[in-house]
Amino acid sequence: MRDALNLVRGAVSTKDLLPVLTHFHIYDGRVQGGNGRIVIDVPCPELAGFDCTVPAERFLKAVDACDGEPKLKLTDGGKLTISKGKFRATLPLADHAAFPKIVRGHEGSMKTPAQALLPILRCLYPFIGEDASRSWSCGVLFSSGYAWATNNVCLARVPCYEERSYVLPVFAINELLRVGQEPGAIEDSENALIFGFMNGWWMRCQKLAGEWPNVAAFMPAEPPARAWPSRPLAEAVRKVLPFCPDPKYPVVQCGPEGVGTLEGEMSALVGYEDLPAGRFRAEPLLAALDASQSIDLSTYPKACYWSGEGIDGVVVGMRA
Repeated sequence: MRDALNLVRGAVSTKDLLPVLTHFHIYDGRVQGGNGRIVIDVPCPELAGFDCTVPAERFLKAVDACDGEPKLKLTDGGKLTISKGKFRATLPLADHAAFPKIVRGHEGSMKTPAQALLPILRCLYPFIGEDASRSWSCGVLFSSGYAWATNNVCLARVPCYEERSYVLPVFAINELLRVGQEPGAIEDSENALIFGFMNGWWMRCQKLAGEWPNVAAFMPAEPPARAWPSRPLAEAVRKVLPFCPDPKYPVVQCGPEGVGTLEGEMSALVGYEDLPAGRFRAEPLLAALDASQSIDLSTYPKACYWSGEGIDGVVVGMRA
């Protein structure tokens, strides 16, 4: 039972704006939870015969408090008791019929993924956007033989053999990485993505609003004429980072003298020979340097191409 509940708990809402979404919906030997954006539905034979909607957080705490598999009982007063040994808890139930239960739909339209999904998501996660005004970027795009992610400063791509084009939202990515299981099948419907897993459990997520631009157009057509090794540049950026005059908006610049901060109340410089002039936000530059083996800084102020093992992309600098 605990394994099933731990799978579902990630989809349960932690806010009580709509209280029913903070509950587990137990039905037909399964448990479902959802927060309006994502739904997880898991089989749980231990709960067969119980049809009720119970507060998720309290139910989890009660189950955890039991030493071993708990005993459950529905009372005549419309409550659920959870007990084991000397422990006993009684929980109120929500209106079972009012829970917005999601039905999985037709399994015949689901297709097996072309390759493992989790390694791609781990690789691209540092580049996923967080800007709510560009909601389309808050996820990973699967298109044109690649998986793409961008925070609107840095663009990254990983080769992907998925034939279908779809965007996987970051809130679904968080759950996939949390549970650490590869989906065995994916359905791309008009409004949602559905992932099927071993042992009969599934996850459904809402699609993001907005359309991605033609991100392939931002990648250079030719290999870079020159490139600098990424690791020593990343080390230099990390050394000067604590001395940026504005720690909330850290900016680093490079040039003939090396890698340094802007001038201000405090500053720092690491000597580095033969660097072209450039100015970058520190965080996206570090994300690119950490993921890559080399970077071409000579194209600044245009986007600078970087490449690593199984991943490449571009990072955009700031105007001086």
